[in-house]
Amino acid sequence: MSLVRNVVIPLYDMATRNPTRRYMRRLEKSQWFSPRRIRELQEKKLRCLIRHAYNTVPYYRRVFRMNGLNGDSIRTSDDLRKLPVLGRGEVREEFGDLICRDYPRKKLSGGVTGGSTGEPTRYRTTKENRNWSRAARYLAWKWAGYEIGDKFAQVFGLHLDRPMFQSLKGKIEGKILRRVDLDAYQMSEKTLEEFAHKMKRSKPKVVYGTAAGVAILAKYIEEKEIEGIHAESVIIDSMKLFEHEIETIERVFGCKVWWNYHNRENGTFASECSEHSGYHLFAQNFVFEFVKEGEQVAPGETGSILVTDLHNYAMPFIRYEVGDMGVPSHEICDCGRGLPLMSKLFGRTAEILVSATGEFITAPFYGHLQSFFDPHSPKIKQYQVIQETPSKILVKIIPGEGYSPEDTRIIRRIMFSIMGNLEIEIKLVNWIAPSGSGKRRVRIRKFPIEFT
Repeated sequence: MSLVRNVVIPLYDMATRNPTRRYMRRLEKSQWFSPRRIRELQEKKLRCLIRHAYNTVPYYRRVFRMNGLNGDSIRTSDDLRKLPVLGRGEVREEFGDLICRDYPRKKLSGGVTGGSTGEPTRYRTTKENRNWSRAARYLAWKWAGYEIGDKFAQVFGLHLDRPMFQSLKGKIEGKILRRVDLDAYQMSEKTLEEFAHKMKRSKPKVVYGTAAGVAILAKYIEEKEIEGIHAESVIIDSMKLFEHEIETIERVFGCKVWWNYHNRENGTFASECSEHSGYHLFAQNFVFEFVKEGEQVAPGETGSILVTDLHNYAMPFIRYEVGDMGVPSHEICDCGRGLPLMSKLFGRTAEILVSATGEFITAPFYGHLQSFFDPHSPKIKQYQVIQETPSKILVKIIPGEGYSPEDTRIIRRIMFSIMGNLEIEIKLVNWIAPSGSGKRRVRIRKFPIEFT
């Protein structure tokens, strides 16, 4: 292991010009700064980003001028409230004008959100920005006992990730990083059995993955009474689980669950430390705001989370509404880190659908419906899939211009190809009600699942 950590991975980083470990060392050092010093570091980066956005990004130049501002008007994080909130609707509508005019196009990398709220969004970022995010993720894992070079199992369930992990580059990187990939996009008892035996053979130190995928894997291992699978920590991204699901995971793997918070377009926002007393916010990479009805909430109150991404110069996200709600805290963690805390995060409850053949569908359907979301003329504005019973699916669709009865037939065929021979009702609606947290859940299952 020391050979991998001290020789193989550094050589790979050198060959691929990967600065992730260097960025991680900088984050690791600055996590112990005082809150005041962290804020000074954060606001220095913020001023550079604001000037860059004003000078090179058409959307921000227009917004700044409309609000009587210029590139020097935002000096501190408190000044950000002079700017309007950037929602996903604005990102879709202003996509072209949000991209920096001076940034070399060949250095841009593209992506799309997973569509878990029914509203997938395109974005642009850079390799440097992704490396900062990866550095934050590895530092968060280190809090959970992971060291770069340790073997880890990664349970991923999003179709957007599959090409990356299945590519030659992804497979090589997986070997070097000692990553055990568990593709949980469509989970059946057969694939779960393969996962369990793969983990039993490889003995990963850490299990990392999506909430739904890890929960269903743990439940399968316990119900099938498979022995010999343990880990030192289980790290789960973003989505919340029921308390009994967390207990099952900790019982099966014999360790604590650690929570990370991230999204696709911005990366790793926050994570728990060994105190498990809240989420440490990576203030070196982002400015965080918690707002309600346009006003900043007080510590202990729930607010909608806004982030300003300090390292994405290709497509700046300034006061971006990520779609989750959280509770900021004024407390200083007993671990001694100066990073600010978020005491609670209210995300979506993970939902899993069950196909006619018993497969567990853990991913959004956006990849199969992508052609309906043309940014210039979308045929679908939003959608929601509700599994009423093991044999019945309801698909709610808010249609766009150009939606036709033929599109309904196409969607029905797509749903049959994924879910199998179930009763599928497609209903065109004008509105899809949000959940209590204010988010539209794209998948809802109304019955419990059991293994045979």
